[in-house]
Amino acid sequence: MARQKISAEVQRRFTRGGTKNLEAVPSPAREFELLSDLYAEKLGKQPMKREEMSGGKFVERVLTADELRQQLFPAMIVEDPELRLLAQSRAKAIREQLIGPGQLPEERVFLVEAELAASEGKQVRVHLNLTGS
Repeated sequence: MARQKISAEVQRRFTRGGTKNLEAVPSPAREFELLSDLYAEKLGKQPMKREEMSGGKFVERVLTADELRQQLFPAMIVEDPELRLLAQSRAKAIREQLIGPGQLPEERVFLVEAELAASEGKQVRVHLNLTGS
């Protein structure tokens, strides 16, 4: 979800800049500028990386677009309502597969409220309960 939020924010900033076509995609150079601005805003520093060269000298270089995205991931907070919508969307997709032609009758498949709980680590687990008779 963080990747989607980064892409959506870049697109929002791009179209806010006066682009009339909301389907337009920024050029790689413009996307890099927008990512750099987002990086500076979210992380409070310039998108630079200090690297050691042979001989012990240090040099600073600008991060690439991929490096910017990678470092922005932890800064993009995914809120509970967004997680709830994702869970509901996935549950609806599973339900549609279960009640398709030749599958289960619609009145036998129910959606229950998504329960959000804190996760330990980077992975989020969601329980899917199926009961049959």
